[in-house]
Order: sequence, then C-alpha cells, then structure tokens
Amino acid sequence: MSSCMCFPKRDRKPIVLYTRRVDILSVPKPPKTRKRTLTLPLPAKSSRKQITADQAESILFKLPFEVRLLIWKLAIGGMTLDLTPQAGHLYQDKPFPPGWASKYGLLSLPLTCRRAYSEAIDLLYSTNVLSFSIRRGLVHLDWIFLPQRLRKITDIRIGWYFKRQLEVGTPMFKEWASVWQSLMSFSGLKTLRVDLRILEDSHTWSQSEVEILEPLSHLTQPDRFELSLSWPAGPRELPTGIYNVSRVSRIRKR
Repeated sequence: MSSCMCFPKRDRKPIVLYTRRVDILSVPKPPKTRKRTLTLPLPAKSSRKQITADQAESILFKLPFEVRLLIWKLAIGGMTLDLTPQAGHLYQDKPFPPGWASKYGLLSLPLTCRRAYSEAIDLLYSTNVLSFSIRRGLVHLDWIFLPQRLRKITDIRIGWYFKRQLEVGTPMFKEWASVWQSLMSFSGLKTLRVDLRILEDSHTWSQSEVEILEPLSHLTQPDRFELSLSWPAGPRELPTGIYNVSRVSRIRKR
C-alpha cells in the first residue's frame, strides 16, 4: 500500500475555502497498492523481484538498534508538521527545517534505503505533532493514512476558523460531524488540541454550542483533549465528553 506523508510541494499557494458545496462526504477510494514494497519484511510472493541489501558495510547499521532509534528520533521527530490534505496526499504548508529542503522533505532520510525506512517511518508519525488548519479534507483523514501508520499517530492539533454560523442539518455541519467520526479511527491518539475561532456574532454560537459540540461527545480517546472556544459559555450545560474546555476572545473583524 502506498504511503503519502509529508511530500512538500514547492511554491504552493494556500488553499482557499470557498462557501460553495463540494462533494466531500462520499466514500473515497482506498490508497493504491504500491508496486514496490518499502517496509520489511518483503512479501513472500510478489510480481516484482525486489532485492534488499543488508547494509553490512554501513557504519550506521553497525550501531545497536536502540541507538539507531535515537538517531531517527533526533533527525525526523520532535517537530510540529503543518499539513493540508489534498487529493489523497498530505502537503506541508510551511517550509521544512534547515537541512530538509529536498525533493522528499522529511522522507529523505527514510527513503535512503528500505532498512532505514522500516526502522524510521513509524517514528515520523509517532514523535511529531500533526497540525491541520483546514476542515476540507479532514473528513476522510482516516483514509489518507495506511492503517498501520494511523495507529502510530499520537498528537494532533486542529485549528478551525469559521466565517459564518455552523448550523445543524446543513452540508457544512455534516462535514463537521464527519471529521469527528474520522478521528475515532485514531486508536493510538494520546493528545488532541482543537482551537475553534469565529468571526460571526458570538451570541449565536453560545446559544447553539450544545448542538455544535454534540459530535465531540462520542470520542473515547485521546487521553488528553484540549478544546479552545472563542465564544462565551451558553445558557445550557455542554454535552458530556472527554474534552477540557477553555475560552478565549473571538477574532475581531478589521
């Protein structure tokens, strides 16, 4: 199966969210089967003959496995990756750190050889914060990642900026609810931070926040769920959930 994590796209313009309705709620096609297997062990039966060198002459692979893991973590972990899902792939919105300005970005190191890929690829998902600031495309986020990679993701941050009211029963709300349904598939998720910012009248959001936050109440993980809202508390009690709510001032129009 193919993996589509963090291939940078140079000179890429930010995606603009239009208010027109798009057909994003239909079930997407699963990832295409990769012609060449990247992760060891190789399949017993394959239409293509694949050869993997044991890298016996490499100084790196003469080190203990535990030491190599520390090297992989220092090289490709401990970062916040600002990502945008698009057409079944993930693109990074901001430049990579110095030293990673190459064709494959953070995948440059794992793609040096199949053995390095097999040892390091899971750390790319488990030791970085995956940050998203766009709703569109998150609906089927669980389809973008291969199941074995999805289970390794531990930390996600999402920032949403609403220009208009989120009304129950509208296509926009169906999209909203589908995002939370998708996040239920991230079984290894430990930390989720969500920032909701509005430009509209905060009073309207306060009155309907119970209905707006109802889809969030179905999440049973992660262990830590921080939810930041930019409108004051409404008159009704919020749905029971695993999230911790904080309130900040809403964005003001200029």
